[in-house]
Amino acid sequence: NFTFRGQAGEVFFGKIRNAIDATLTRGSPSILAPTRSSEFRQQLEMGQDLFNIASGNLSLTLGPTLNGRRQLPEQDFTKRRGYLTEAVRALETALLLEPESREARFYLGACFCDEALARYDEGLSYLRELASSSAEDKWSAKAISAVGWFYSRRDEREAARWFNEAASRTTNAEAAASYRRQARESSAFGAEEQHALQGTKAAPRTGQFSNSGSLMN
Repeated sequence: NFTFRGQAGEVFFGKIRNAIDATLTRGSPSILAPTRSSEFRQQLEMGQDLFNIASGNLSLTLGPTLNGRRQLPEQDFTKRRGYLTEAVRALETALLLEPESREARFYLGACFCDEALARYDEGLSYLRELASSSAEDKWSAKAISAVGWFYSRRDEREAARWFNEAASRTTNAEAAASYRRQARESSAFGAEEQHALQGTKAAPRTGQFSNSGSLMN
């Protein structure tokens, strides 16, 4: 506690300001930092939970599924969009608190690439940024895979390129083999699509893919 006595004026108020600044300087490391850290973690976990609810708790480490592109029933598509919108709000708050968080960036990319939001440019921007980062960690690996799955429904040649990149990055032999297999399949589908553009009807594809799946652990 501080007690100040004196005539009001610049010198008197200067002493008060100096005392407050000194107190904040001493107190901020032990008081402000934990609060910021805990708020970041709370917002990040909230965003992840909401994303999981929106996707029917579908793990981001899964590959394509045969159950369709969304886990919630068709009539719940609006609800899905609501969950994702709230997830984005939480994740963006987390990113404001920790601007370097790669985990928050990855989940934002996953949310934006979901059909319910369809903010694909923003989502791919986050994922490509992680994928091209010099810091090769699990988030860059997941991002490379997620971009591959994104393009697997849109541009098979681009998908094959990303799957081959994922195969070259991983040290997991089983995952690498799976990525190469998916790259070959994507290349084959790409050839069919190119053949169709030239006037020959390509064989229809079966099955659909999850929004931002990844085989990387």
